[in-house]
Amino acid sequence: MTFADFDGIILTALRLIENHEWVRQCIRAKYPVIVIDEYQDLGLPLHRMVLALMNKASVRIIAVGDPDQSIYGFTGAQPWLLKALASLPNVQAVRLKLNYRCADQIIAASKTLLPDPAEFKSHDGRQGTILFYQLGCDVRGQAEYALEKIVPALLKENDKRKHGDIALLYRSFNEGNSAAAAADKLGYEYFRVDNGSPIKRSRVTEWLTDGARWCAGGWETGTVTLGEILKGWRGLRRSLTREGEVLAARAKLISFLFAAHSGAIPLREWLGGIAEACVNAIFAEEPGLGDEQEIFEELREAAKAGGELAGYTVETFGNQGRSPGQINLMTLHSSNGLEFQAVIMIGLEEGAMPSSYDRTKEAIEEAGRLFYVGLTRAMSSVHLMYAFNESPLITQVRKAT
Repeated sequence: MTFADFDGIILTALRLIENHEWVRQCIRAKYPVIVIDEYQDLGLPLHRMVLALMNKASVRIIAVGDPDQSIYGFTGAQPWLLKALASLPNVQAVRLKLNYRCADQIIAASKTLLPDPAEFKSHDGRQGTILFYQLGCDVRGQAEYALEKIVPALLKENDKRKHGDIALLYRSFNEGNSAAAAADKLGYEYFRVDNGSPIKRSRVTEWLTDGARWCAGGWETGTVTLGEILKGWRGLRRSLTREGEVLAARAKLISFLFAAHSGAIPLREWLGGIAEACVNAIFAEEPGLGDEQEIFEELREAAKAGGELAGYTVETFGNQGRSPGQINLMTLHSSNGLEFQAVIMIGLEEGAMPSSYDRTKEAIEEAGRLFYVGLTRAMSSVHLMYAFNESPLITQVRKAT
């Protein structure tokens, strides 16, 4: 038996597509049009697949992306690939001019971080604010100051603004621990997205989150449909092939969902019910889900009395990251693609971002793009915090304000 890691799977797929006409034609027959989002996150093998399908099989490619938001260099992402695709003679490039998230001052400041920034402007002419804080304390102290002083002020200045409209961003898991400790000390409810979160991201937990959202009111509002829940379940239960078995298993899941469509149910109770209804069968009968099972068991443990999620209900779990009562704690990488009314960034000292340990041109440029991503998550206001000496990236932003 031959095993391949994730990189090996991609390289094998690349060889199949580049070397075999029949493979390309099968893909074209099934997918004559392929839409690719976040193209700046692709590495070279995936880019070559796109070129082979486009040039050798006449598959229509629609690619959307922003090279200025390429922040996954550690996974092989190359921002120049999108520019290379756009420059091909058989490709029509469309550059968007309006920014529907950020105010003009945030846009102007963010452009100073990039060597070749796009010419954006806000769609509604809002100005926005960027404020700087030299606090002379470590990241824990910065987080406490942010939660004790800045967050209440943000809520007071706009009575429609909620905790969920604010994000506290940081570089890594370690800073996340400090931010979470500060939030715990001050009694904040929060949604944490980094390796320290008790809710690990996986196929099963993403599906469970959708199921919880449906039970907590999605069935009525349509934010999540029963069809989407069942489609996700079927993707996890691929070994079921007989129609009778599929119908029986699906009926069991549907019965549970309708019996448990209340957001007030404790999460531990809901997880136990859905485990009996279908999740246990998924792990028992579907191959290759060992890691997923471990994540699920950790989630159940965290939801028990005394666990980090002991107070969670189905509604809290289903609305993680969307709950108006929870402030968002997340890494800069995790914030990509999201938006908030206000963003607070901590730990922006000199030598931290970009790191003093990696001064290569590529590392410095990616640090600038990462800072750009954090800055442009904000719709109205940005708050930048550091101890003593500010990062050169802050200096660049300060000059534009």
